[in-house]
Amino acid sequence: MRFNDRELAEASFGPADLEGRLNHKRAHKSVFKEKWFKLRYNLLFYFNINDLGHIDRRQPAGVIVLENYSINIDNSSEGAFAFSISFRDELEKRHVLSGRSESQVEQWVNALKQASYEYWRSRLIMLQERLCKKTGKDPLLMYPRNQGVVRDEAWEPATSFRSHVRSFTTTSLYVSYLKKKRRKMNIEYKFEKEIDCKQGAVRSVRFSVDGSYCVTCGSDRKLKLWNPYKSVTLKTYGGHGDEVMDASASCDSSQIVSCGLDKSVIVWDVATGTPVRRFRGHAGPVTTVRFNEESSMIVSGSRDNSVMCWDGRSKAQEAVQSLNDAKDSISSVRVSDHEILSGSFDGKARTYDIRVGELCEDYMGDAITCASFTRDGQCLVVSCANDVIRLIDKDSGELLGEFTGHTGKDLCLESIVDCQDTRILSGSADGNLWIWDLVSQQVVAKLSGSKPTKHPTVSISVHPQKNCFLASNGSNVLMWSTQTHTDNE
Repeated sequence: MRFNDRELAEASFGPADLEGRLNHKRAHKSVFKEKWFKLRYNLLFYFNINDLGHIDRRQPAGVIVLENYSINIDNSSEGAFAFSISFRDELEKRHVLSGRSESQVEQWVNALKQASYEYWRSRLIMLQERLCKKTGKDPLLMYPRNQGVVRDEAWEPATSFRSHVRSFTTTSLYVSYLKKKRRKMNIEYKFEKEIDCKQGAVRSVRFSVDGSYCVTCGSDRKLKLWNPYKSVTLKTYGGHGDEVMDASASCDSSQIVSCGLDKSVIVWDVATGTPVRRFRGHAGPVTTVRFNEESSMIVSGSRDNSVMCWDGRSKAQEAVQSLNDAKDSISSVRVSDHEILSGSFDGKARTYDIRVGELCEDYMGDAITCASFTRDGQCLVVSCANDVIRLIDKDSGELLGEFTGHTGKDLCLESIVDCQDTRILSGSADGNLWIWDLVSQQVVAKLSGSKPTKHPTVSISVHPQKNCFLASNGSNVLMWSTQTHTDNE
């Protein structure tokens, strides 16, 4: 985490959860120095103390961010009343502190252990589960929603919060939704072809807006434009400095926008294959990107925890809007006519209503690998790292269904609905394309290619007008078609 001096000073102001004098040194140093420590939330500030014992409170000398850390008592190696803060990913950055008494050390150790976001998240989940067992209801499910708060410049955090940790209730809304969707359907799935893309691992595959073409993103740093029905490569686009993670075609199929691990977003001219624009505002790898419906705006999500909006028509290089509500990497973004939907590894699906400047958060209880809209725009389909896909009513936040059976194995698997909003599709670590009936939540098909595979099925794209599916599997793209016979009940 990076601070400038002004931000650091401002963050250290205000009442402390705990503060006091402690001796401090880094693990590689031999001499302790006395500092004044101030704990605020998950930030542990320390201030210099001069030779006269006066504390320099003008600004902190440093700050320790208490996430992914552990607290250990170090009496034996560092002297009496000593303890240390070490980090799971950076063991060399260990801080050693010592107090004046056993009771002071105990007080600090207890406070520091309870300072992190992860601690309170696990406490919240545990309390929710206990209350759900006692009452049968999720205590956060009916959390009051924000009523039309309009913001001009920035999005306010957590304007509305809804939780779906082990909560399932059948309501009149759910019954009404199912009646609209219920049909007697006889669907036959036919494997059409397997295309060897010859571009390393295919990170994502996307149909064009009219379904005539598709784009594949490869680990070889290139994109390819295909006619998937004839297995013909139409164009290859090279310009990323690292793996290409996602792409999206414009509404008139004249441009493609792509993103990659090189932290850039590139707009390509389809006909010439040359880059038209290159945006470099993200501080981390960019994992997901989409055009809006008019292809005038570009929305990207990154491992720097931000969602950025770019003007695709002007020559400005700066993002027109940066949405920084997420506390972890962005796994997916989707755009409708007036909403931006983002999924994050912090377990929240965030829906931004562009018309009124309202943010609504749905908490899933585990890292989100993909979040998307249903075709009718009434619901969200959210895939989680605990191998559960949830169907959420977008307006009320009601949990309508859960779909299980596939395996994730810590992969960022995509999920989506078919073009008729009657089936849920998801990738799986076993290499199959899993399909569930939206109403009954039962598995109706597990589709595979013509030969066994050791690779997972990760990315999925559905034809915009018919039930034709594309899925990435290793270096290949698999294609299926359907025949449907429908009778309304």
